[in-house]
Amino acid sequence: MNPYRILDIDPGASRREILQAVGRALRERQHSIHEVATAQRELTDPLRRATHDFLQIIDLEPMLERLPPMPPCGELAPAPALATLELGDDG
Repeated sequence: MNPYRILDIDPGASRREILQAVGRALRERQHSIHEVATAQRELTDPLRRATHDFLQIIDLEPMLERLPPMPPCGELAPAPALATLELGDDG
C-alpha cells in the first residue's frame, strides 16, 4: 500500500494537505474507508511516514503487476524446467 498514491499527494505534503486529501479521498470513494484511514495514520505519524519515505525508493508495485497470476488455492502451478548445472573443478 502506498499512502501517497491513495491520497494523491506528494511526499512533501504538510499535515494540513494530508487532512484535506483524506476528505477528498473519502468524497471520491476510489478507495475503501479502511485504506484511506490507514494512509492517514501512516502519514500523520512521523516515524511511519519516515519509513514510507525511505521505502519509496523501492517501489515494488510495477514489478508485482508484471508477475503471472497466482493459481487458485489448492492447485499447483506447473513446475518450470530446470537447467542442468555442471560444477567443474577449477583446481
